Amino acid sequence: MKGLVNAESQQEYDDGKVALLETLDNDKENHLYMSFMQHWDTTTDEWVMFKRGGVPHLKNNTNNRLETKWGRVKEVVDGNFTIDELVTMLITLQEYAEERYLAEFHRVGSRPPMAEDPELTGLALQLSDYAFRMVAEQHKGHWSDGEL
Repeated sequence: MKGLVNAESQQEYDDGKVALLETLDNDKENHLYMSFMQHWDTTTDEWVMFKRGGVPHLKNNTNNRLETKWGRVKEVVDGNFTIDELVTMLITLQEYAEERYLAEFHRVGSRPPMAEDPELTGLALQLSDYAFRMVAEQHKGHWSDGEL
């Protein structure tokens, strides 16, 4: 199936279909093959690489965002883990992510003091550090010009 998705030409795609059929003992009545022909072979423009043309995908071949997120977990977790090991690993990764977030959130200088400017403080809760610094510079520059 991966060969079908990553096919770089019509010939390569057709060869992949032949290989799929051979895997199924050349049984065109096989449920998998019939389903593939009905549901997937008719929509190749959406999922076969050479037909997608210049659509940027950055090696993200799935249109399923949930699967994309799980793909990152799959890079870290060994597929041979037992369910107990898997759950333990996922909990550990979640705790690590929370600790990193809290460390950044509580880092000195990452947020303005509450009394500094109530307007900027409200914005700080909604913006990234980078965006906040840009807005804060403009805000301070505007008010330092003496405009009210």
